[in-house]
Amino acid sequence: MFLGSLRVLHVPKLSTEESDFLAVTAIVDALYPGAFRLDTCQRRIWVYPSFAASTPGAPLQVPGAELFSGQAAYAFLLRVSTGLESEVKGETDIFGQLKEAWSQFEASGSALLGALNPWMLKIFEDTKEIRSQYLQNVGAASYGSLVRKVLRGFSGSPQEPVLLVGAGQLAQSIAPWLSDHELWIMNRTTATAEALAAEVRAKDPKARVRVIQGAEAKVEAFLMAAHLVLCIPPAAESDARRIALWQEGNVPGRPDRAVVHLGGMRRACGEWNQVPGFRALDEVFALQQSQNEARAELLGRAQRACSERARLRSLAGSSAGSATLPHGWEDLAVFAV
Repeated sequence: MFLGSLRVLHVPKLSTEESDFLAVTAIVDALYPGAFRLDTCQRRIWVYPSFAASTPGAPLQVPGAELFSGQAAYAFLLRVSTGLESEVKGETDIFGQLKEAWSQFEASGSALLGALNPWMLKIFEDTKEIRSQYLQNVGAASYGSLVRKVLRGFSGSPQEPVLLVGAGQLAQSIAPWLSDHELWIMNRTTATAEALAAEVRAKDPKARVRVIQGAEAKVEAFLMAAHLVLCIPPAAESDARRIALWQEGNVPGRPDRAVVHLGGMRRACGEWNQVPGFRALDEVFALQQSQNEARAELLGRAQRACSERARLRSLAGSSAGSATLPHGWEDLAVFAV
């Protein structure tokens, strides 16, 4: 497939109402069946070749959406993969999410796999190179480092237990940053929680990690934990019970307890907003913004590298760009200045 055929549709969640976002998803999934989809807390992305539309030539009128084609599509996807499009600029977690989503897409047997695979492999290759050259020294750009900073802003001993709810990709990236605390992991699937606990112990043999199992133990964990980190989407019905238990543990004279919700922005977190010490994704992003000035030059160089890499990829093999043909000396000469 030539690069000119690559399409990337981006719908940001932060500026789109929930009802509009669900409508957008239904429209795009119908227009482009079998497209590769990346879903994160900040955005949803569809990647597909131009010939994949179920209704050729159908107009795409989606509020708030951005549609990228060819070289621009590759550059945007590369900026996403390197963390440059994230609120936490240069964060590393998104690359893991992209690889995991692609692995699931490969297993799905989509008819579009053959067309998209060469370009995704090049995205992975270019992401590693750009991160290595420009983003190794931008500081601890991860959700885990930011969560740890939030927790340190509260009173009490740093060794007190933290209850981590969820054991997916996001929780996996955060858990190692909390090894100063006793870490309690709670997840719907116990085997997944056990696997995360084993991973934390492998990285830090001295880590104190406990998997919370059973109804009584889960109640006690909400009552007794010093801090709570949620790595699951907001869910009004389940959250009502969680909030009641957490509030019950806020007894007079107890040190301040933090609740960090990484599953959504404040507007999506409902009654959690009334809980003392609550921090949503908004506050985590705001903390990162305060650190960005010192890293601006390195991030700018990485941004330019993404654009240049997309330009180079567009020259591969022909003027249209092919993921299957090698670069020629004529292509590389364009960059000789």
